[in-house]
Amino acid sequence: MPARAVLVLVLLGVACNRDSSRTVGGIGVDSLRPTRMVRVHPGQHGMAAIARWLRSPDGMAIVAVEDWSSTENEPFFDGFILASERTMRMIRVDSVWDAAPSPDWSRVAYARATRILAGEAERLPEDSIVAVARRFGVSVETARAAQFPASGMMGAAGFARLGLVDAATGREREFALLAGWRVRWSPDGARLYAGRGPTRSDDDALPTGWIAVDPRTGAALGAADSGAAEPAWIIGPTLDISVLPDTSRVTIPVEGGIVEGLGGMIYLRGREIGQGFALAATRRGCFIVALAYDLDAGEYDPKHRLVVYDTGCPVE
Repeated sequence: MPARAVLVLVLLGVACNRDSSRTVGGIGVDSLRPTRMVRVHPGQHGMAAIARWLRSPDGMAIVAVEDWSSTENEPFFDGFILASERTMRMIRVDSVWDAAPSPDWSRVAYARATRILAGEAERLPEDSIVAVARRFGVSVETARAAQFPASGMMGAAGFARLGLVDAATGREREFALLAGWRVRWSPDGARLYAGRGPTRSDDDALPTGWIAVDPRTGAALGAADSGAAEPAWIIGPTLDISVLPDTSRVTIPVEGGIVEGLGGMIYLRGREIGQGFALAATRRGCFIVALAYDLDAGEYDPKHRLVVYDTGCPVE
């Protein structure tokens, strides 16, 4: 074999060996999983939404919420994603009124949202109340008392049903308790507080009261004077057809580098992750909360949606 050919093969071998040993933030490139983008709330949406998120104290997990409202700020279904570097998974729950992680971040409480139109009537007819009671496994009296106004433009009743999702398994449990317009935890995680529905059809309305709940069994423990403090959500951008994302450069510190948003693209330690505008990230950057362009948006829909990127960190 000519000497020049041997030299070329040797150089190619060195280059391959160097490539196979490359790392990104101390993680071997070959061990990275494919990157994927997941919408926070893929279901039916309202007129506008507020993005909000909350990181666990150690930064290993994050909950991102797409908080929707409809015309004249009427309540509309929200959705959330829990992304955790402890489990290296994303858990998505949609059609909820509210959500809150437990103090130890092992569970997220939520309230399944139901909205039933009453047609021309101001209140639900009796046969609809009976159907709701049958659907939720409660008495007709309980269903009737649990309804709250869900539209200021037409007859519509809203219902909330308290539930929990397990952070390790993704398993959901919904209790036979029609409450949870707002959900809170006691500081020690021993109690859940489920807010009763509001008296007016406003997405920001406060609950009319609170019920203390045992999170192990879902049993109601009686009325509570007030719920615990609201989680310290970071309030992000508004998703609205008239609102454009902030296109300025963004840097978010993570272990071993930064998440960077630049020119409508997101990078992790210099590696391209995907299109969008970075908002927040977990401790190692394994999950990134962002706004991404919505290719399916209709003419009058917001052009961006809240997403979470799984950046492909290896499972440890």
